[in-house]
Amino acid sequence: MPPRFFVFSFSSDISFNNLTGKIPPSLSELVLTDYIFLMENKLTGPMPGWVLSSTKNVDVSYNHFTWDRVSAPKKCEQDPTNVVESYSSITNEQSNIHPCLRKDFPCTKSYEQQICSLYINCGDYDVTVNNTNYEGDTERKGPSSYYNAGNWAFSSTGAFVYDIRYPNTYILSNTSNLNNISTVNTALYTKARTAANSLTYYGLCLMNGHYTVRLHFAEIVFTEYSPRKRVFDVYVQNFTVELHDGLSRQRSS
Repeated sequence: MPPRFFVFSFSSDISFNNLTGKIPPSLSELVLTDYIFLMENKLTGPMPGWVLSSTKNVDVSYNHFTWDRVSAPKKCEQDPTNVVESYSSITNEQSNIHPCLRKDFPCTKSYEQQICSLYINCGDYDVTVNNTNYEGDTERKGPSSYYNAGNWAFSSTGAFVYDIRYPNTYILSNTSNLNNISTVNTALYTKARTAANSLTYYGLCLMNGHYTVRLHFAEIVFTEYSPRKRVFDVYVQNFTVELHDGLSRQRSS
């Protein structure tokens, strides 16, 4: 990374840039910046102490930091800092590192504690649809957050700093007519979790095997009077997948 940064904005987002090296001290001196996003780079070295002590929203997830007993975090719940999967897989053999900090988030539970199915109602409360119980997801987290619900977790990055309609709102409610959706399934489309940069859900300790991933999509924000086109990728276990009638098939390992 360059040694100095000059940013005149509330948000400094340099994620997904293959940046290498250590985080320079100059980043901690950005007085006018409330959000610093460094996720999905190749940053190395010990994690600077100011990252964990900062009152700003800082996201350093998905990097390759070197484990240091003194400065390293002991857990992933470090609001307002997101550190999930921030340490290199080389450190996976060190048992004192929390699994959520390691690359690929390995499972440390016994076989008896692992699960073989998971249903989440993203952004809304518990609901039962077609005899299937969907776990609620109502945690009010957003810009640089990691949340662990037990059997699943999510990592959220990005701030809606220039969106005057939904300023830093990470759970949106339906404002559109839901066409071609059965009444039974309506509860799954009432609300949704959103993120400005990246949103990752984790199924924690799923047993190895073949799984069918069903994703429910509906436009619940833009009305028919302001049509938009959504363009996004879906990744399952770090691989881009093609969707076929809402189904994605991927082996868990």
